[in-house]
Amino acid sequence: MPTVYHFDIPVDDADRAQQFYNDVFGWKMKKVNSRVEPKVELWMCETEDENGRKGITGGMMKRGSLSTVTNYILVNSIDEYTSKINKSGGKVTLHRTEIPHVGYYAMFLDSENNLFGLFEKK
Repeated sequence: MPTVYHFDIPVDDADRAQQFYNDVFGWKMKKVNSRVEPKVELWMCETEDENGRKGITGGMMKRGSLSTVTNYILVNSIDEYTSKINKSGGKVTLHRTEIPHVGYYAMFLDSENNLFGLFEKK
């Protein structure tokens, strides 16, 4: 069954946001180069539960390139799920796009106009 694999959080002040998530959840952010948008500043983190088991990954980027918290669901085939989404009242907002050496993603609106993404590993 597909599950949430990654989340992105838009921020106005990256330092303040990193401090908040570190203070509250213990998340450590690391600045990385975006493989999709080279000019976008991106910070990544790996989450874990109270027992140290790895959770999903997360990212932060300046508001503008992203305007709302966005969840990405891991699937085996974006094309297969695009068809299901369209048949169920959703809409494609960004077609399948490669993230070099990582995989592919696509963006959608659900039946209630909530933005979400799909991620397919290479």
